[in-house]
Amino acid sequence: MKLLQQAALAIALALGTAATAQAATFNCAYIITSEPGSSGFHSVEAGTQQDVINQAIAWIQDTFGPVGFQVKCYQQP
Repeated sequence: MKLLQQAALAIALALGTAATAQAATFNCAYIITSEPGSSGFHSVEAGTQQDVINQAIAWIQDTFGPVGFQVKCYQQP
């Protein structure tokens, strides 16, 4: 019986962990420092904060090329 309870707990924890890793929407504010006056927002769907930053950086580089920039991302409520 204890083994069954432990297995059920392990499955519940695994499902809970998987559920928290689902994608969320983030808004990323960016400033292109090498082009004065260039700034804006870009929305990103990702599962982790690191994925959000990586996607935002890739988007900036694809859109603007090799530029200096600052970016900050916040999860939408």
